[in-house]
Amino acid sequence: MFFASSFAHAAQPISLGLSSQSFRVVTRQSATGVVRTGTSTRIASEMPLSVRGRLEYEQTPLPSDAAAAGFARNYTYAGAEITADKSVEKASLNVDRRIITVGLGEGGTIFSSPDGLLRREDLELLATQFDPAALAAVSIVPADDDASSWTPSKAELALLLGLDEVTESAVVGRLEAEGDLLLIRLSGDVAGKSNGATAKIAFQSEIRTAPSNGPIRSLKCTITEDRAPGMASPGFKLQATIESTLEPISAPPQLSAAALRNVSLSPTGPPLVFSAAAGFELTHDRRWHVVNHQRDMAVLRLVDHGDVIGQCNVSSLPQVDGDHAMELGKFRQQVQEGLVQQQGAVVEASQATGDNGLEILRIVATGDVKGAPVTWVYFHLTSADGRRALLLFTLSDGLRERFGTADHELVEGFRFTAASPRTAAETSGAAR
Repeated sequence: MFFASSFAHAAQPISLGLSSQSFRVVTRQSATGVVRTGTSTRIASEMPLSVRGRLEYEQTPLPSDAAAAGFARNYTYAGAEITADKSVEKASLNVDRRIITVGLGEGGTIFSSPDGLLRREDLELLATQFDPAALAAVSIVPADDDASSWTPSKAELALLLGLDEVTESAVVGRLEAEGDLLLIRLSGDVAGKSNGATAKIAFQSEIRTAPSNGPIRSLKCTITEDRAPGMASPGFKLQATIESTLEPISAPPQLSAAALRNVSLSPTGPPLVFSAAAGFELTHDRRWHVVNHQRDMAVLRLVDHGDVIGQCNVSSLPQVDGDHAMELGKFRQQVQEGLVQQQGAVVEASQATGDNGLEILRIVATGDVKGAPVTWVYFHLTSADGRRALLLFTLSDGLRERFGTADHELVEGFRFTAASPRTAAETSGAAR
């Protein structure tokens, strides 16, 4: 009998054969539903949402003498079309970031590129539920009393489903013979969290693999997810389908051992980069999430283990010549005048030149918002040619220790860039 021979040693985990060879992977995904704004307890608005995406890449394990275990991928295609209400947006991976390394660390699957920093939208494009890198970390151990069943851990489910944590699970795995293949069925319901927002997921998946430790041949999964709006991202209710095929190949030259030997994988991932059309760029810790942005401004929130521990408002200011540069005393006065309603007071003022070459004026103020003590940190940045920006950090006193030096790090990651031409809509709006 198939199971009698294949799972005679039930205590031994079954490998999916992903960590020992190279593959060509094609993943297609589609989703329909609604995207929501509001809070976890009150939905403010909903709009229709549909997503269609495709990923094609070659994957190989990092060499055994690499700095860390993981995978390297050469993406030959990565794109998606997102329709929200009647607005259509197309996303694609930067052509200069086609080589991607994938590891597992804090928060799940970590994507990075040896060719430069990624954007948040790159991560959102590349990250799919049931990613092969997450599947490689799953240990399939048949039950002692039933060699045809197994139960994944909550940590494994969090990896597979792209959650920070799984709090409840009713998921069962079944192992079946299908010709010369092993069919792995994994299905059930989970509850968990992502960036502090609650999520409920029901899914059914089928994985086909060779019976003796892989490799995986194909994956198909249907997912229904209901995620509440969070402090860093909107909520949604979606029905999604993911289909992947994996074809064993020889290691491609772009992913040779020599090319990958010095690749480093961080448990938290390297910084990301955000660019604004008005002409500034931020290199930032991955805990910072851009929650709103327009041409000349952006709002970021620092989310740490599900808690919002700080916010930064970035604004582009009019350029000035050297004779009209902002002075520390005048900046302090402007800040103090703006604190009247919060009964705030300036407690610190300083001036310095950053490692990025910018002249930095820094003001720290404290006050009260709805009975809670708050600290505001203002940074006025000026370049040698008179370009300016204002960064305002807001944090609660009880979270200052966790916030640490995040403000200084973000300021040091700021730089001015060439502004993008205004669109017709932006030009019309500016004229009004």
